[in-house]
Amino acid sequence: MKGNPSLQSWLDYVLFSFSHIGMAQRKRYPSPWRVQENTESYVVVDDNNQTLAYVYFEDEPVRQMTMKRIGKGDAYQLARAISRIPRMLQRD
Repeated sequence: MKGNPSLQSWLDYVLFSFSHIGMAQRKRYPSPWRVQENTESYVVVDDNNQTLAYVYFEDEPVRQMTMKRIGKGDAYQLARAISRIPRMLQRD
């Protein structure tokens, strides 16, 4: 994620937002969060298989620009970063 400042900024915003949520509310989404690959997206799910986030991607350059989607590699990095949020918050 070092190479893409917009992804890092987004992750910083999400971490800041989650840091204000009480521990009881965080337990509604039990760890570990996992990343599952679909045809056009990665899905982040919690331990109860509840969907938490979809990260869509497109590998074909023309469609990527017209659909305003990120590439598959960036989408995976973003989904992995989202799945690490509970571990990052436990360090506080």
